Amino acid sequence: MTEKQPLLEVSHLKKYFPIRSSSIFKKPDAWVKAVDDVSFYVDSGETLGIVGESGWGGKDYAGQYDLGSGKGHRGQGRLPGR
Repeated sequence: MTEKQPLLEVSHLKKYFPIRSSSIFKKPDAWVKAVDDVSFYVDSGETLGIVGESGWGGKDYAGQYDLGSGKGHRGQGRLPGR
């Protein structure tokens, strides 16, 4: 029997948004953690649903990372066999 590999694997995904009180050129006062150390995998034939609070875009960023447009993210994504 061959070992099954995940169709999609994401490890330690992070996306933080800066909060600045005034100028965009100023160092951020704080950070909002939209996605913080999220890991998951999807096997062939499975469906993944991502749910959570609305407002900071964490679910959107997790999906964009999977599609290969995850610029500015930290973490690793893998599509085995591609």
